[in-house]
Amino acid sequence: MEPGNVSAIISAVAGISGVLLGNSFVLIKEWWAKRKTVNQDTTYLGIIVVSHLDRFATGCFDVSQDDGTLHGQPAGQDGQCETTKVSPVFRPLELDVNWRLLPKDLMYSILRLPDQQDQLQGNLAGIWDFDFDPPDHIGYFQQGGGDMRC
Repeated sequence: MEPGNVSAIISAVAGISGVLLGNSFVLIKEWWAKRKTVNQDTTYLGIIVVSHLDRFATGCFDVSQDDGTLHGQPAGQDGQCETTKVSPVFRPLELDVNWRLLPKDLMYSILRLPDQQDQLQGNLAGIWDFDFDPPDHIGYFQQGGGDMRC
């Protein structure tokens, strides 16, 4: 080979290697930045969702302790037990978070909570309407305190 050709080949290989190495650094930098952003967004999602779920769970606990009495006396008229706690509301789709960051099973479980609560409310409405048992409404208010509105 002639010395001019060797020099040209070395220059070409060095140029191509530089371009490939430079692009590799850019890809690594972009991957790292995206990973950092996803981690921050996931952390934010976790904090927001857990705080709302915690509030929802506390409300559900309060409802579960409802035995239909107020200060030891039936809460309703005519000496009948009546609910004293309002069911909590959890609307996950109103939260401004990127749900796609969660694993699909976890996301489905969280987003399904309002539907499950609606089913329980429907079941309780059926018990109240068709298993009317005044004045204590034992079928509605489970023995040991608490209804199942959550």
